[in-house]
Amino acid sequence: MLSILSEEFVRQNNLLVEFSNRLSSYPEEVQAKIAEYQKLEYLVVFYNEQSGKYCAVIQLAFTLAIAYDLDPNGHFNYRFCYDSAATIQREFLKWEENAFSLDYIPSGWIACRGIPSEVLISSFEKQFGSGYGQNMIDAHKQLTANSKGWIPEDQVFQACPELDLDDAKHMWAYLTSSGKIIT
Repeated sequence: MLSILSEEFVRQNNLLVEFSNRLSSYPEEVQAKIAEYQKLEYLVVFYNEQSGKYCAVIQLAFTLAIAYDLDPNGHFNYRFCYDSAATIQREFLKWEENAFSLDYIPSGWIACRGIPSEVLISSFEKQFGSGYGQNMIDAHKQLTANSKGWIPEDQVFQACPELDLDDAKHMWAYLTSSGKIIT
């Protein structure tokens, strides 16, 4: 059963169209491997010849995720979770254009799993500069300095009015996943 987010993903289908267009151009052994992965209920699987990596979009309980570096059994090393079908499609295609390189980790995700913090930091500093997220770090420090306990992330988001909610959620996820903000 598809979640509402997965149904939105299928409706928007830009990535599915791109997948369909590419599938026949892959070598037969790649097509066979993709067929095996699809039996595992991955929504779409891409292969990048330059990197030799398979990446897929998967449905999780509450989000969609990019599963990175699929092994022969369909397991993956890292995942990036999204709460927007449009964002995951855009970021997946941008990352594939960059050969699924860890130097260009996709953005816009609200959670990630498995990826070392030093890889996250290196990639985001290359993409966005060394000051990426500093405004949120400063807001968090100011809020925690005036507090005796945990600060809800919504309060931090409000302290960064220059960010829309999607950007704020992603930046918060990046900063907490990379260890730049400890909650």
